[in-house]
Amino acid sequence: MRYLSIGTLVVLAVFGARAGWIATVQAGELTDKARAQHEVIHEVQAPRGAIVSADGRELAVDKHMTAVTATPYLVKDKQGTADKIATAVELSPDEVARRLQGDGGYAMLNT
Repeated sequence: MRYLSIGTLVVLAVFGARAGWIATVQAGELTDKARAQHEVIHEVQAPRGAIVSADGRELAVDKHMTAVTATPYLVKDKQGTADKIATAVELSPDEVARRLQGDGGYAMLNT
């Protein structure tokens, strides 16, 4: 029984020493490895097909788009702002100004 207790203590001491070694000496290296595993960028190689409705109208397609948004209640000069960005969003200045009217917190400017 005495040898069993000593053997158990030796095994626990080895496990404790190994855990201490990992937690102190190898901590930096293991942290870097873990971070590298979480920060992986996966490139989608193939384009995705279009999602269409029952009548054949495209609902979602695979193309790059840029969204231009504004916070209307923060825009002080709505008409001046509309005049400056209308050509960039391919809308008339009046349409951009109309979308900037009101006190809402969100307005899409290029749809």
